[in-house]
Amino acid sequence: EKVSEKQIQAALKKYIGTPLPMINSQSVADDLAKFKLIESISIVSQPPHELQVRIVERTPISIVVKDGVGFLYDPSGIRLGVAKGTEKLPTIIITGDPKTSKNYTQAIDVLLSLPVSLLDKVAYIQAKTRDNVTMSLRGNARQTVIWGDSTQSALKSRVLKVLLFRTPARVPATFDVSSPLTPSVIR
Repeated sequence: EKVSEKQIQAALKKYIGTPLPMINSQSVADDLAKFKLIESISIVSQPPHELQVRIVERTPISIVVKDGVGFLYDPSGIRLGVAKGTEKLPTIIITGDPKTSKNYTQAIDVLLSLPVSLLDKVAYIQAKTRDNVTMSLRGNARQTVIWGDSTQSALKSRVLKVLLFRTPARVPATFDVSSPLTPSVIR
């Protein structure tokens, strides 16, 4: 959808007429490496003369604001384009380049542990340190989550889901799941 089929065909044109056993999947991957929006490829030979190249494009998981502009990023810290403003993706608050930022990686670890039903509720996430990850939830109630570190993420997600279910979305609250066996809700 994002990578032009014509550009991919042009990059692979040199393989036309090459016998299938002579085509190396690593060579095809190297030829497509210049397309930063491609996450992975797979190659399937279909004798007698067809080579099918399957492409998985990178998927945005967050927005990072740089110089007042929101950009879409994938979990690896690869910039995918400018955010339109209609995406229901969390904004990660960091300084520096997401590709090399430890804070970005820590925030992504937390986001990837959340069930999809909770992911779209996160407006902002910030990892000040490895042990200090916090989130602000969407809505006018100013609900926040103190996550702590990335350990026990599955349990923290389940606990947070229950706490959110028991607390009306219009009620301002801080949910502390940093110790998921003894969570707290501050209203």
